[in-house]
Amino acid sequence: MDTVARSMISRLREVATTQFKRGFVALEARGRYRALRAASVLLRPVLGERAPLRGFEVDVGAYARRTGATFVASSSPGLGVAVLPRGRVLFDYGVVVTAERMLLADVSPQLGLPPNAHVVLLEPQLPPMTRFNGRLAVLSSTAHQRYYHWMFDVLPRLDLLQEAGVAVDAYLINTEIDYQQETVQRLSIAPVVSPTNQTHIEADELVVPTLPEAIGNPSLHACNFLRRSLLPPTPPEAGRRRLYLTRRDAITRRVQNEEEVFAALSGLGFELVELQGMSVAEQALLFASAEMVVGPHGGGMTNIVFSPSRSGLLEFFTAVDFMDCFEIIAGHREMYYRRLDCPSVSRKTHDLRVDVPDMVEAVRLMLSQLAGDDRAGMRQT
Repeated sequence: MDTVARSMISRLREVATTQFKRGFVALEARGRYRALRAASVLLRPVLGERAPLRGFEVDVGAYARRTGATFVASSSPGLGVAVLPRGRVLFDYGVVVTAERMLLADVSPQLGLPPNAHVVLLEPQLPPMTRFNGRLAVLSSTAHQRYYHWMFDVLPRLDLLQEAGVAVDAYLINTEIDYQQETVQRLSIAPVVSPTNQTHIEADELVVPTLPEAIGNPSLHACNFLRRSLLPPTPPEAGRRRLYLTRRDAITRRVQNEEEVFAALSGLGFELVELQGMSVAEQALLFASAEMVVGPHGGGMTNIVFSPSRSGLLEFFTAVDFMDCFEIIAGHREMYYRRLDCPSVSRKTHDLRVDVPDMVEAVRLMLSQLAGDDRAGMRQT
């Protein structure tokens, strides 16, 4: 048997083993899911409101219409606010459950998981339940402890709520992290119920805005809300600052040859920026004054939502770790965007190495485009 044939057989065995393992895990999860659905019925007399959930619904709007609950549609198609009598909310990321003990999957997503694999459906016993007298609005959502998801998946739910004109008595939203506290105060969100992983609340009426967009697909509506809410009424004039965003203190997506990268960028007028420790207001003003931003993909790039239109963004990426959320935001802001594909140096952390000549060529090209806009009088804020 020649080397090529042996390699092909080895590869087929590897693929077959991987697929078998995935199938076994899926089968195991499906069996556990079915077992817990049966347990939901059997254990209800014993555990009461702590019994496992009965299953899931996929669309809060459809559920509201079918059951006669209030649903106030937004001007944006598919979005709106539901008012659910005796609705429940669980855990620190706002898992919404109906009075019939069904998960509302579209407003309670888990990153990368289908509804039937949601962790709440695999819980054999829920936390003790407390009552909330009045209307409780759910703003918290998945991955609230990550800056991008906080800004684009949590805060814009307030805009939907305000648009609907539904009055509430309190808001369920997280307040553990500095940027959470700052933005909650800035947006005058009060009074607040800050959830934990043991939260289980039944409200007289649970007020549930839909998510402002699919996870990882930021909307123009959300961009406009963040700019309107978090930039000063008169933002700084679009400046000439050129920013290189470092991730040297992060645990993922670090640039292995950062000294070499920044040495080349500093010669082109770039300053190194470390966002750790900066307030949201400071980050917003910094990006509002930027002509161009360069750096590896990461949460700090969320702030390009505050950048002027006709500014530029060059994003470092590895092929195995590509996500287009910041390219989408750049499109909404009418920015110049380019992605620089970089080789990965770690499958675990997605750290990368930048080809410096390719980077310099990309930066020079974008700067010439920006200069062309200046000459044409097209730069905007």
